[in-house]
Amino acid sequence: MGPARVAGRRVGQFPDGSESASIYMNSGTCYDLMKNPTKAIEVYNEGISKYPTVSLLYFNKAITLFNSGNVEEAMTTTESAIRYNPYHASSHNILALSTANSNKVYSLLAGLYFLAAEPLGKRASGRLKVVEELIGSNVKKDGEKKVNISMPAGDKIANKPNDFSSVELMMSMSAALSYSDSYKDETNIEQMKRNLGSIFGVLSETTAAKGGKKAGDKKAGFGWEFYAPFFADLQKKDFLDTYCHIIYASSEDDANTQWIKDNSCLKKLTTLLK
Repeated sequence: MGPARVAGRRVGQFPDGSESASIYMNSGTCYDLMKNPTKAIEVYNEGISKYPTVSLLYFNKAITLFNSGNVEEAMTTTESAIRYNPYHASSHNILALSTANSNKVYSLLAGLYFLAAEPLGKRASGRLKVVEELIGSNVKKDGEKKVNISMPAGDKIANKPNDFSSVELMMSMSAALSYSDSYKDETNIEQMKRNLGSIFGVLSETTAAKGGKKAGDKKAGFGWEFYAPFFADLQKKDFLDTYCHIIYASSEDDANTQWIKDNSCLKKLTTLLK
């Protein structure tokens, strides 16, 4: 008997609902590994119906959806996972992945939160590289002095949940300054601080799409509801410099590593994520 059938039988042995949510997680994972995503999602959905606040059920389901090509549903499912456990770094990472091709700023914010939750290791260094690339992705240098900003079609996300088009414009304008002589000697951390300062400033001040939807408004989308207030508050409380040093912890920069130690960054990071 295969592992999925064993787990499935265990689920059936507890009709009164006394079974642990982990049985559904394990069973769904087994079906997923056996290349049966339809059955895996069926199991996760059953688990969610009985344990609607267990974030890992949503997360596991999102992984299956993402790997099956159902990217949009993976995104909304991951949002549910984060609602129930905002400190689960992998949930933010999968949200960054699932929005990468459809909403650059939303993907950026999810990736930046991931780096706050998991600033060290291979995943962190990989995500940091993607963050740097995303910030400058609409900017291209043409020749010695000409810099072009190419914005995506506005109707792709305009007036929809998680409309960050105004933020993306500011992000691109800030990134374009990196090619000017005034900023040519910036370190990576200094450049990141300048760019994020511009981005977070817009998050604090602007409205999302039309209708006066502000940061923290559920109707504006999860990105505005969850990420925008977090990063706006980060800047307001003067954590931006510390945050930028923290997210470069995986860069193997000795000077930055020493800075983090000297400035008690781990304690500050704990305060930031509370």
